[in-house]
Amino acid sequence: MDITQYMSEELVALDVNVQTGPEVIEYLAELAKQAEAVPDAGQLNQALTEREKLGSTGVGHGLAIPHVHIETSRITVAFLRTTEGIDFGAIDGNPSQLFFLVISSKTEKMPYLNVLAAIATKAKHRDVLEKLQTAPTPEEVLAILKG
Repeated sequence: MDITQYMSEELVALDVNVQTGPEVIEYLAELAKQAEAVPDAGQLNQALTEREKLGSTGVGHGLAIPHVHIETSRITVAFLRTTEGIDFGAIDGNPSQLFFLVISSKTEKMPYLNVLAAIATKAKHRDVLEKLQTAPTPEEVLAILKG
C-alpha cells in the first residue's frame, strides 16, 4: 500500500524542536489542522491524548505511530521528525524521533488498519528509517515512503 496517497508535503514537518510527548501530539494536531485534514486541532489533540492513555503508540526503533478515529471525511497521514528523541513510552524504551500520525473516521476501519500495517512494514526496514532520519525535504520524505 502506498501511504503517500493519504499525505501531502504540508503534512510533513522536519526537525521540529519539541521536548515532550504532549508537545508532539499538539504539534501533530496543529499540522493536521493547517493542512485542512481536521477542522479542530484541539479536538484532535484531546482524542490523541486519550488514545495514548490506553497505551503508548511508540513502537520502538525511534518510531511512534499516534493514531485515532475521529469525525473526518478522509484518512490522513502526517509525518513529524523531531530534532531530538522524545520519551514516548516506546516498547523498547528508546526515545522516538520519527512520528506518523494516522487519522481516520470510525467507519473506515479496514483502510485504517491497512495504513497502520503499511507503516509498520516500512519501519521494519532499517534503511528506510535511516533515510527518513536524514531526508532534507518533505518531498524527499514522500519519495522515500513511496519507494
